[in-house]
Amino acid sequence: MKLKLLLLFIASSLCSHDVQTAFFTIKQKSDTVFVEMIFETDDIVEALNAPSENISTSQMQTYLEKHFQIEVNDIPYSYRISKPKSKKGHLKCKAILNQSIEKIESIKISNDCLLHIEDHSNIIEIRLNDQERDFLMNKDRTSIQISL
Repeated sequence: MKLKLLLLFIASSLCSHDVQTAFFTIKQKSDTVFVEMIFETDDIVEALNAPSENISTSQMQTYLEKHFQIEVNDIPYSYRISKPKSKKGHLKCKAILNQSIEKIESIKISNDCLLHIEDHSNIIEIRLNDQERDFLMNKDRTSIQISL
């Protein structure tokens, strides 16, 4: 009986553990490059010190400009953020690079979004040039350079 209780306790502890992860998927459609971003809503609310889950576009733009930079073919690019949408505990938005890019040969990403949260990781998903490549970023790895 004690073994069953111990196993039940361990199982419930594992199920309640929340993995701290945000996703950044980089894609290109025609000559437009964009990054689809998915965050835990609670994490963004905490990072922005926002009073509620209604995060504005300008709040996200300001936060991301400080914590997420992207270079394509050794050229830094600015971006504009779409209106953030919160659904089922996740906040989604899209960063659209402000200039057209025909061919992507390399990408450099600096990303320390939400890394103030213990054990938080950012997953970079590259979906470009008929390639699918994924990279883990965390406190020990806040910058990556990728040749395509």
